[in-house]
Amino acid sequence: MVECINGCGGMAPTHYEGVEIDVCGTCSGVWLDFGELTEIVETRDASWSANVIEKTLASLGGKGVPAEERERELTCRVCSLALPASNYQTNSGVIVNACPDGHGVWLDSGELETLQIYMERWQDIAARDSGQYQDLLRQIEADYAEKEKQSLREGPAYFDFINIFINRLINLME
Repeated sequence: MVECINGCGGMAPTHYEGVEIDVCGTCSGVWLDFGELTEIVETRDASWSANVIEKTLASLGGKGVPAEERERELTCRVCSLALPASNYQTNSGVIVNACPDGHGVWLDSGELETLQIYMERWQDIAARDSGQYQDLLRQIEADYAEKEKQSLREGPAYFDFINIFINRLINLME
């Protein structure tokens, strides 16, 4: 039986989104082996009410790692290295503890669901906006091909191309 990183005792294997994960019956912490978080986020079987999603997303955000999280002394269950705390994707506000050798990730109670909601939201945004960015990419490729025909791939004229690219990106953000 796998021991809880928080020292609570044994963890039980549980199936979540088609992935076998280890969950502590006492603290509800979760150990995910390398790659399991990606599988969970890509599966999308779990669903939440719009109210839960809205409240979860409203509670997220922020940079850095709180002092109490930095001071926790958690170790990897595979290699016993320290599991440093980090802000998932630098600004999600969800603090995770990942093995520096890539063995897995420790999530405190509720963080798995929070991360899943956060990541699925970004997937939805990317899917919604992908057509817009494909059009931009085609325009940039056409501009580059035109500059290439004119042999203007370097020097001051090339900076015009870069400016066109940056201006188009800015226009999309407005």
